[in-house]
Amino acid sequence: MPKFHIFWLFCLLITTATALPAQKPVELKRSAEQAFANARWREAQQFYSQYQAVKPGETDVLTKLGISHYHLHEADKARQLLEYVAARNPDSRDADLFFYLGRTLHGLSEFEKAIAVYKSFLRAAAPTHPLRAATADNIRRCLSGLSIPVNDAVALVENLGDRVNSPGDEFAPLLSLNHADRLYYAAARAESAGGRRNDEGYEDAEKGHWCSDIFAAHRSTAGWETTGGMGGLLNTSRFEIALGFNENGQVLYFFRGFTPYGGEIFADTAAAKDEYAVQPPLFQSPMQPESGDGSPYFVNDRTLLFASRRTGGYGGLDLWVAVFADTAWSAGQPRPGRQFAL
Repeated sequence: MPKFHIFWLFCLLITTATALPAQKPVELKRSAEQAFANARWREAQQFYSQYQAVKPGETDVLTKLGISHYHLHEADKARQLLEYVAARNPDSRDADLFFYLGRTLHGLSEFEKAIAVYKSFLRAAAPTHPLRAATADNIRRCLSGLSIPVNDAVALVENLGDRVNSPGDEFAPLLSLNHADRLYYAAARAESAGGRRNDEGYEDAEKGHWCSDIFAAHRSTAGWETTGGMGGLLNTSRFEIALGFNENGQVLYFFRGFTPYGGEIFADTAAAKDEYAVQPPLFQSPMQPESGDGSPYFVNDRTLLFASRRTGGYGGLDLWVAVFADTAWSAGQPRPGRQFAL
């Protein structure tokens, strides 16, 4: 490898390597591969960076290190590594290299470059590759992006920063109806009460993913800052996700399940000090999260929209609606027209 490239890689990787217990290169790579296979991206990034510090320049390792940075939302580092590998290997048959470079450029709104890389993915990927259809759709999205004039004055999009976000997943934001400076959200990260669990809901410290808990954040003059998890009455060893409030903000609807895909919906009230019931009541409705219904949206106290694959829809996930009348919810009905299909 040319000395300039070795020096460039060293400068990049020295900024990403994190001090870990001393290991032999073969052990570092084995640990990195295991973490990568189990989607533990921060650990994979750390082990790959340590490995590169002693054995720089292996193309497959650089690619996986770049993919790890992509999953950690570190777009600039992902781009540097993946572009470097792609430039050295323009005829590579590594479909993942081009897919994640395309996704990185796409996320940075560099649509023309993303389209070219997506096409390289289509050339490298097998006809049965599961991401071919998604890539074709991404190309169409890039073309749409090119047709939209840039207007920075339309909106400000800003990351809330590391006082709210973490290397884990933060999602499902929910603004408080009664406190203008309060935000609720779900987070699957290291301090979650449920620890790591696999797709069957069992504890799995090696291959499992962090359970999600409900967190709160408040806004001050310095910006948004987390106030931590909502405590042991709301957050348990299962997955919890805040879904919405009733019209006056006194009832919280939230999901709880052994996996993110199947569980139950609860309705609970909170006093001024966020004191929740030891055993919150089930939310009685036609929605069946234990059967895969999801993504509820409370239009108001009497109208509920949700997604379902149940019989009677138009195929795949469809939007269904239920209305509360008198003392009970109506049976769910699919929204008319295919334009409502998700």
